[in-house]
Amino acid sequence: MKNLIILSIIILFFSACASKADKNFTDLKKNRKGMSNTQVDLIMTNSPKLIKEAFWDKNLYVNYYDSGFGTSDDFKIIFSKKDSLVVSIEYGD
Repeated sequence: MKNLIILSIIILFFSACASKADKNFTDLKKNRKGMSNTQVDLIMTNSPKLIKEAFWDKNLYVNYYDSGFGTSDDFKIIFSKKDSLVVSIEYGD
């Protein structure tokens, strides 16, 4: 009985992760270059899990979103610091 409960919890955990990642992917496809950070926030159902300066360019910042269990990279929306407009959208590997 204890094993069944543990298995049920594990299944629920992974299904919740998958649905969040699916929603992020669906929402991400609605975003476009040139949109403002405010517009992106209105489209994305889930909040970014991390926001930080792009390591390759100090003039950019990146919103990181969960892309699902077992994937090697997060979904990313890259913004210009100057005007907070989307310059790139990355769907991971």
